[in-house]
Parts: sequence; C-alpha cells; structure tokens
Amino acid sequence: NYDESYCTYTCQTGAVRLVASKFKSQGTVEVCYENIWGSVCSDSWDTNEASVVCKQLGYNGTSVSYSNAYFGQSVSPILLTGLSCTGNETSLVSCLRSLTPIGYTGCAHSQDAGVSCSSIGPLYQYTVTGCTSTQYQCNNGKCISPTLRCDHNNDCGDLSDEFGCAPCYHSQLQCSSGSCIDKGRACDHSSYDCSYPNYDESYCTYTCQTGAVRLVASKFKSQGTVEVCYENIWGSVCS
Repeated sequence: NYDESYCTYTCQTGAVRLVASKFKSQGTVEVCYENIWGSVCSDSWDTNEASVVCKQLGYNGTSVSYSNAYFGQSVSPILLTGLSCTGNETSLVSCLRSLTPIGYTGCAHSQDAGVSCSSIGPLYQYTVTGCTSTQYQCNNGKCISPTLRCDHNNDCGDLSDEFGCAPCYHSQLQCSSGSCIDKGRACDHSSYDCSYPNYDESYCTYTCQTGAVRLVASKFKSQGTVEVCYENIWGSVCS
C-alpha cells in the first residue's frame, strides 16, 4: 500500500476493509474514521472482534482473529485500541472501547489486528426492495447493473458487488493485496503496480548476470530482502 498511502479517498466512518493479503477474505483490519483509513491495535483482539468485522464485510461463516501483524503491517495510522465487542454489534466502531482517543493508541504496527473470514452460503443474493428486478442491490442500497458484479471495480462503493467473486480474470495477475492488474503491467520493472512492493515482479524472468544482487520487498531502494542471480535465475539468500 505504499503507493496508495498518500492518496485521498472518500470513505464512510465505521467502514472496514482488509489489506496486506492476497485473499479478499483475510488480512490486516483497517477501519475508516473521518475519511481516514487506519489499523486496529490487537491488544484486546479476539474472536468477538473478528466476528463483527467479518459480518460487516458480508461473511456469514466462522471468523478467526490474528494478532501482531500476522498478515503484515498497515501503512495507515493506528486508529483504535482496547476494543471490547460481544460479537453481536453491526460495526466495529459500535463496540465498547477504551477511553484512549482515536488515533492515540500507544501501539506499534507490529500489533496490527487481522482476521480471516468465511461463508457457509451465498454471500449476497438479488433483492428487489429498492431496485428493479433487472438490477443488483448493493449492501448500502445502491442499485447497479448486474453486469458490474465481479468486474474488480468498487461499483457499489462498499465493495459488496465484489464479494464472493473469482479473484482475477485470466488476463490479469492477482496482487498480494487481492487487487488485480493487467498481466502486461507485470514484469515491467515497476515496483508499485501491485500495492505490495515488487509482488508483480517476483515471478518474472529477466536476463541477469550470475553474481548480480538486488533488493526486493521494500519501499526503499537502499534496503530490502537480498536476492542473487545464478544462471539467469533470481533467488533469495538464507540468513
């Protein structure tokens, strides 16, 4: 998310999303507060909190909680800490929490909370409450064309049109964050086509000279995981 961290998006206070994972159903939890996305400290994180997040995202199966940045660290501010959910809340921000002001958690990103969600049936079905029979109704009530379902765009605005969809088209590469990019953008020597640095470059075959070294998996050119070239193959080095 390094290339996304300086962007401005409109998000609704209380909305949640999962980042730092190649699967949409699991990842590091981020919550929106006053148009800012931020992570949640895992100091009191358990299955109850994970259940609320998963239900808020539309999953109806089991929920697993993860602590200490299990899926990876968020690059957004840390907004919440000391949450105490019962599991019945409709949103994470509805849970009781410590009196610590939002954004002043005293936590580090090494304590970022994460979840893994699952479903036991269809995630969403067509409803005709506020939409016509030829439209798909989003979770937020918005009506869109059914052809926009699973097109890898947030047409609903709450991502409900993308839940339960196949990861990517055959012409696309799925990034570790779950996003999809055209395969033509992979292997173009650009580190930030995917939200995770170098992910779309790590499976590419380049002509390299035996003995050459490079640094990957970092947002800075001067640091990173070491790889060495041997007989035109890049590989890592055991520590």
